[in-house]
Amino acid sequence: MLRSLFYVNDYNDNLPVGQTYGTTPVVYWNRAAKGEGFLQPYLKTVAAGTNLYYGGLSTTGRGPMSCPSQAAVSATRIFTYGYNSIIGNSGGGAVYAKNILRKVTAFKRASETCLVVDGISTVNGPYADTSLQTGNYPVGYRHGGGGNVFKNSANVVFVDGHVEGRRFGTIPDEYSPGYTNSLTKSYFWSPFSKDPSTIQ
Repeated sequence: MLRSLFYVNDYNDNLPVGQTYGTTPVVYWNRAAKGEGFLQPYLKTVAAGTNLYYGGLSTTGRGPMSCPSQAAVSATRIFTYGYNSIIGNSGGGAVYAKNILRKVTAFKRASETCLVVDGISTVNGPYADTSLQTGNYPVGYRHGGGGNVFKNSANVVFVDGHVEGRRFGTIPDEYSPGYTNSLTKSYFWSPFSKDPSTIQ
């Protein structure tokens, strides 16, 4: 995700938003189709009309930069990387419609806040958040030891650009310490270390 840092340098320290609203088509941060996507100028060109996402895959195609450790699943599109929904969401839901930080220098602890993480979302929107593994935007644990489907580690890119492998149980989620505590007891998801729905 070094390309995200190129974007930050070119756009006055601002991170790319997760997606645009009120436009047709919706433009996601990682969309490869038709030359769209906020990071597209920093990535390799994809043939016009190709309906792929950077990091996405299905049985009909593997998008650029999709995680090689993730196998395709029949009739399912998988986003193999998820943008932190607290940072990336640009106002589509009430929880996020507060003054969400965008500038890297405004983050209280950029080295502790997730920007992008291995994901396994199958719904529209290449995000990751505190979801349980059955939720919309779960973290994709597909590295390290464990079973064939669920392993015990996920790779995390932090806002400051460094990468860490994190074991299951060390990434805050609804299992532990719970949804609100995930946002208020650490800076991992929320740059505020405070429930975004309470920000005035």
